Amino acid sequence: MQITMLYLQENLRQQTLASIFGTSQPTISRAINNVLNILDIVLPPPPRPKDLMSQRLYVLDGTLVPCWW
Repeated sequence: MQITMLYLQENLRQQTLASIFGTSQPTISRAINNVLNILDIVLPPPPRPKDLMSQRLYVLDGTLVPCWW
């Protein structure tokens, strides 16, 4: 899990992780893929942008927009 989190958070190359953990790049690749597959099963799918649009209020970069009543 730690290897996968470092891979995702720090965007480290698999070869770099292999050097840090004293193993080979193929082993790192398998470990990352195994954890990602488990997370894919356990976590719910992310919401689709279309589903979020009707549930949110939007702020446009803090710009004041004129409004007429």
